[in-house]
Amino acid sequence: SQYLVKIIQPTLNKSEIVVKNSKAFVEEAKTWTVDPNEIQVSYDVVALYPSIPVKKAIDNLMNMIKNDYEDFKTRTILKLEHVKELIEVCLYKSYFLWNNQIHCLEDSGPIGLSLMVVLAESYLQMIEKQALSISRSRTIPVDPITHRRYVDDSHDRFLEKEKSDEFLKILNSQDERVQFTVEYENKDKELNYLEIKTINNKQGNYDFKVYRKDAITNIQIKPESCHDDKVKRGVFKGFILRAKNICSEKYLKQEIDFIKQIFIENGYDEADLQKMIQETERKRSTKKNDSDGRYTSLPWIPGLSQKLQKVFKNAGCKVSFKSPRNLESILTSRNKPKLPPNSQPGVYFVPTGCGSGYTGESKKQIRTRNLEHEKAVFKGDTKNDAIAEHKDSCDCQMDWEAVKTLAVEPIWFKRKVREALEIRRLKTGPEETKGLNRDLGDYVTTSTWSTLFNKINDMKIEPTFESMTSSSALDGQ
Repeated sequence: SQYLVKIIQPTLNKSEIVVKNSKAFVEEAKTWTVDPNEIQVSYDVVALYPSIPVKKAIDNLMNMIKNDYEDFKTRTILKLEHVKELIEVCLYKSYFLWNNQIHCLEDSGPIGLSLMVVLAESYLQMIEKQALSISRSRTIPVDPITHRRYVDDSHDRFLEKEKSDEFLKILNSQDERVQFTVEYENKDKELNYLEIKTINNKQGNYDFKVYRKDAITNIQIKPESCHDDKVKRGVFKGFILRAKNICSEKYLKQEIDFIKQIFIENGYDEADLQKMIQETERKRSTKKNDSDGRYTSLPWIPGLSQKLQKVFKNAGCKVSFKSPRNLESILTSRNKPKLPPNSQPGVYFVPTGCGSGYTGESKKQIRTRNLEHEKAVFKGDTKNDAIAEHKDSCDCQMDWEAVKTLAVEPIWFKRKVREALEIRRLKTGPEETKGLNRDLGDYVTTSTWSTLFNKINDMKIEPTFESMTSSSALDGQ
């Protein structure tokens, strides 16, 4: 899916209708000559992604790619028929789990899949092209003066409200599944579009200011919160840069003062905030990073993370920090529909009836890898499977339902390191009495972890070898 997006997106980016973001819209709108009497409207697609007819949209996307083929073929060696087959594989059938039952979405794509975003965008471009063509061909044209769109929300200008209503009818007649609603400017000739309040100043152009919904709480990250200081500064600077990118000169100071006051109310020092505002006025440094591209991500631990960052920097490795789980994720994690056990890639543990154990890793679903172990035991494949080798000399019973996921990890390198660490923690290596692993895994070459593992096992923070190989565990109690 990601590869398809990479090769298709440049074709869609050639549309003059699509705006990249709020900043790009403001920069273009500043160049327009605006009639004092014209009106602004915004058309919005109702439930965009579930409304897109996947099969028709795929055919339309392929036509767009064919029309751009000379450029498209420079981005991939795939033939058009192969591109279409891959798109169909990704989108023709979409499943979801509800109430322990698997359901299928018919001719409708999943929300959140990157390829579905591309497909929806191509279909909207087709609808807009047809609607604009029809509106221009009328005896009295009803097409907008300008029509710009970001995802499912557009900004349009008309000289008369009746023309905007007629254009809405044309849009809604292109596909009965894809329907649009409309929002008009208010009596002060203001329209809220994206995060912008666009104002017709009746002097031949627009003024701009930041638009906020009424539900704004003004709550920001507290200065004493468990976040990297760079993150806290980055949040504030982000708001300031947004103000500078959007606001007209007459509204800029008012917006910056408002942002500053919010952060003061949240406990920040006014002098520090003023200093950060000044920093945003400096040109960004063009100095290249001295590191050779090495990068790692670590959990943020106050007091320790700053020291680790210096150590990694001296070693030529860039470090970024990720926040620990917040209260919302902890409280809501149980509300998500649960997949069957062992349905993720990661590191796992297989206990045997005689009290031995095997630690492994897999990029597949762990339950799929478990089935492969079971088949290997059944076929006696002692060469390629350590559990089968053990069963060849031991008459113990295997409870394949007792297999346990130790860690969910989709990233190959992290998974291999975690496997090696778990082999050592659970003592399932080749030199251990009850260990079935043929080696100690990859990338971990020292025994300095032993003390930490002994502490973890003593405190029973993680499942221990004994707890997973006991008779009660194997009996499912």
